[in-house]
Amino acid sequence: MNTNTKAHMRNAERNTGIDVGKYFLDICIYELGLHWQVENHAVGIKQLLIKLNRYKLTRIVVEATGGYERLVAQGKNKKVALTACMRKMMTILNTMVRNNQEWQMN
Repeated sequence: MNTNTKAHMRNAERNTGIDVGKYFLDICIYELGLHWQVENHAVGIKQLLIKLNRYKLTRIVVEATGGYERLVAQGKNKKVALTACMRKMMTILNTMVRNNQEWQMN
């Protein structure tokens, strides 16, 4: 069975990866062959959210940052640590978008 037909690709999972850098976010939707960058500040994040809303995404994976390794080293369950980091990151990003703020490295 050929699973690379256009009909299959329209209905298949869409896995999105976001690599977080100091100045840019690199986004890739693997199944659609899409890759682009946005600036890592409030305006860039707003543009990203608008663009991602166009696609029926199954999963968004963001680089594991924000203390994951530290939490695991302290004995936290890996799923608990990952959930804590993702929650922290989403809270920060939502606040930045709401307040039209740029990322502050400190």
